[in-house]
Amino acid sequence: MKATHREYVRAIAVGDSDKIRELDDLIPESEWEEFHTYVAAFFSLMLEQRFANDSSRDAISAFVNEMRSDYRNMEPPMKPLMVEAVIRASAGEEHLFSEVPPRDTVDAHFLVIGKIARQSDDVQTRLDHYLSEAEGLAAQWAVEDT
Repeated sequence: MKATHREYVRAIAVGDSDKIRELDDLIPESEWEEFHTYVAAFFSLMLEQRFANDSSRDAISAFVNEMRSDYRNMEPPMKPLMVEAVIRASAGEEHLFSEVPPRDTVDAHFLVIGKIARQSDDVQTRLDHYLSEAEGLAAQWAVEDT
């Protein structure tokens, strides 16, 4: 795992858009798979944070409605159905992964990470812990895929 990957996810988690733009150019195409695995690992930790007590369709739908309001002025606009599909797929409805284009999955990961991380005092206080935990999870997934 590259330091730029960790710093990119940190920038998303704290809402540092200048740092995100700076790091965009520093992650070469050859690292995209590793980077997206790390992002997906952090995303899964954020879902655990937000939906630990209730990962029902209603809870996910309510969260996506919050996101719709939070990101109402975003350009290009957020795709709420895609975000909901990515969350539901990650929460066990795996058949939905095939319905979402890879670019939309990545966009959903970034938006969800940003919302949950910035709204959670625990994540903000223990951000390094979550970043390290995501590294371990991504490494575990990489081993499982080989």
